[in-house]
Amino acid sequence: MEWNVRISFLRTFNAVTWCPFATRLLVTPESTRNAFRQFAIMTRTTAAVIFGALLLPAFALAGGPYVGAAAGYSFADFHTTDIVNNGMHTPLAGSVSGESYRLFVGYSFCPYIALESGWFNAGNLSRTIGGFPVNSTNTFQGGQSKVKVRGVSLDVVGTLPISDHVSGFARAGVLASHVTDDSRYYARVTYPGGPFEWTIFEIPRSANRFEFALGVQYNVSSRWSFKSEWQRVDMSVYRMGNLDTLDIAVVYTF
Repeated sequence: MEWNVRISFLRTFNAVTWCPFATRLLVTPESTRNAFRQFAIMTRTTAAVIFGALLLPAFALAGGPYVGAAAGYSFADFHTTDIVNNGMHTPLAGSVSGESYRLFVGYSFCPYIALESGWFNAGNLSRTIGGFPVNSTNTFQGGQSKVKVRGVSLDVVGTLPISDHVSGFARAGVLASHVTDDSRYYARVTYPGGPFEWTIFEIPRSANRFEFALGVQYNVSSRWSFKSEWQRVDMSVYRMGNLDTLDIAVVYTF
């Protein structure tokens, strides 16, 4: 019996000696912890490789850099002038509208997120105001409210693919805007009634304004696509309320 026990012990010793991993497991508790630590590192590394392989197709499908040009129509309420007669104010306010244009460049980090910068120009927002009598002797003969809006924008664009060719997108950011008021008004004054007064509300020439847009994109090919969007810019600092723009753009992806 004693001889059989010695043989079993020797066989166990040889097995442990020729299996380095088993030796580390059986020798000390510290060796056991080191072995499990290496196993955990190997597991995390494998998971990272698998996760990277899953993300690789998404980055391969990224749009990369792109450029585009848009043309549309903008409109906003504009109020910078009042007629004052005997303490009564008559505002020369109303909706101004006109053509607008936008040039933009961007970079798609993945199919869903892009960073975009553009130049916006609505240089002919105008409205014709008809004449009306101010009092028994003075008449406002009308005129034209005209404002020019220009600016440079920086936006984050989020895209949601709907089908192979159609995607919805949202754009939000800041427009570094510059506004010029070129309004012209005329009046006829008959004495002894004397002239009536004008109140001109001053506006800043430039300001950074929040903007956002919603739209739909149609991919004609892997390079060319069309966008249709509605954009809104908060222009209250210019006494304009919101500046809304509807436009259509053509985009080329490199």
